[in-house]
Amino acid sequence: MRTLALALLVGFACSAEQSDLKYSLRTPKGWDVWGLTDTSDAARSAYTFAGDGESKDYIQGKIKAGVYTRYKPGDVVVRTGEEDGDVWRVRIIEGTSVGGEGWVHRALLDMTEESKAYVEKLEQRERIADANRRAAAKRSAEDKKRAADEARRKELEYIDSLPKLIGPSEDVLVATSFDCAKDLQNTVIFGRKNGTGVEFRKKVLELMTLGCAVTMVSGTPMEHATRDGQFVTFTAYKSGKRAVALSENVRWR
Repeated sequence: MRTLALALLVGFACSAEQSDLKYSLRTPKGWDVWGLTDTSDAARSAYTFAGDGESKDYIQGKIKAGVYTRYKPGDVVVRTGEEDGDVWRVRIIEGTSVGGEGWVHRALLDMTEESKAYVEKLEQRERIADANRRAAAKRSAEDKKRAADEARRKELEYIDSLPKLIGPSEDVLVATSFDCAKDLQNTVIFGRKNGTGVEFRKKVLELMTLGCAVTMVSGTPMEHATRDGQFVTFTAYKSGKRAVALSENVRWR
């Protein structure tokens, strides 16, 4: 639990230099002194077997021989930046062996009150910065939505101001050129006189096969609509297709 709490505190200080944070050293239960080991594996092993009788003699021998850097509870260290899972390499800055370095298990480290206050200040600063970022993102999203709504409103007003292509069904026949428009008009007149049976449909199919006529959806907004007698030349909104409609198929505002 202590190790988890320490890890969380260090996590909050991710924006700080590791050497800015200070830690108070502890010793395993039953030990008055302990040592910073020469390797990360030795630190892990020493901590794991600190309560074992044979291991105790071995560890004490390493400390006395100076292989492990001796320290007492309360000595203060900083991290050097090296770590190996649950063990860190540290340097003593206050206490028994100032300047000494070595590896120690994270469970034997407690962040000093000074460093905790420093981490809390960083955390508070980050919370404020995060709140400002979220507020700015919200304002940006609201501004974009307002801009999009305004653009849509103006577009609908513009569409409403345009003439519309209309017809008796969902699709309306329009000509692809002014000359084709005359042929289309003649075909429409033929259908009115003779009905819209096979002959009429053949004529429509011929116009479409020759590329002289196409269908457009009824209600299509018409830009740049220009009337010339019985015909209206226009550009279909959005698609940009140019065509010529019979004037009877155009509803002007």
